[in-house]
Amino acid sequence: MDTRANGTRERVYGPTLLVKNIIGGRERPAQGDATFARNNPAFGDDVVTIAPRSGVEDVAEACRAARAAQPAWARTPAPQRALLLARAAELLVERKETLARFITRERLVIKSSALS
Repeated sequence: MDTRANGTRERVYGPTLLVKNIIGGRERPAQGDATFARNNPAFGDDVVTIAPRSGVEDVAEACRAARAAQPAWARTPAPQRALLLARAAELLVERKETLARFITRERLVIKSSALS
């Protein structure tokens, strides 16, 4: 298994997506470097995603960073904000096949009792 520059690790079933928190525009691990893995329910040894196990302090720090960034975002002209959102949409469309493969491998099984 090797780590790739795009944040994935190649696996037998497909790449493992390595996720980080983004707080204040910087990639950050969770406090204490805690992580969790999501496995393919059909093939338990297929690790689809490894993500930070963020806690209360991580969320509080992200909220503080978002509050601090909001005034600058509010001053950004609407057409410029629209261009940024359009680019985000373009990236999703460009990567839809890759994203669909991750989602399919990692599908979340919701039990009916969780909905009540």
